[in-house]
Amino acid sequence: EFEAASDLPHNRYPYHYEDGFSTLLMPLNAMKSATRSVALRSAARLTQGRTAEAASDVVLAFRLGDSLQEDPYLIGQMVRYSCDAIALHALWEGLIDHRWSDAQLARFQDVLSRRDYAPGLVRAIECERNIAGYELERILADRFARLQQLEALGGNTSPSELEEILSAISFLMPDGWFRQK
Repeated sequence: EFEAASDLPHNRYPYHYEDGFSTLLMPLNAMKSATRSVALRSAARLTQGRTAEAASDVVLAFRLGDSLQEDPYLIGQMVRYSCDAIALHALWEGLIDHRWSDAQLARFQDVLSRRDYAPGLVRAIECERNIAGYELERILADRFARLQQLEALGGNTSPSELEEILSAISFLMPDGWFRQK
């Protein structure tokens, strides 16, 4: 399935962006595990003398990392770099023993020459900044909701002294402190 899907030009993982920093990024673990499995299969095929299949596995390992190229989260870009490191190790396994043919080396060179990490990193940093702003807006909106809940309860609850202090501080803090540029 990975081989068939790796030829598709773009993909997007099903994140719940509205959860902000609490978004579960499950596909990232799966992608890294898949890259490890493909690299391990490449090493096994190299020991069996099946270099053509091993070379295809190395290219597939790089393509799995490429699937994270447009991931908007910084951790997604870091997993992408990690997947590439795993793929490079698989490539190195064949280089050590001079197992790759000239055509396979040219193919690897082509794959490696197209690597450009800067656009993904810039996009991820912009996304992280936007999520931080979104989270701050949620905090600002939530502090008033918490105050209204306390007023609606009519003081029948006994929140801890620390909760009362934090609630008072968050209510009294000007919004401009959160929105400084």
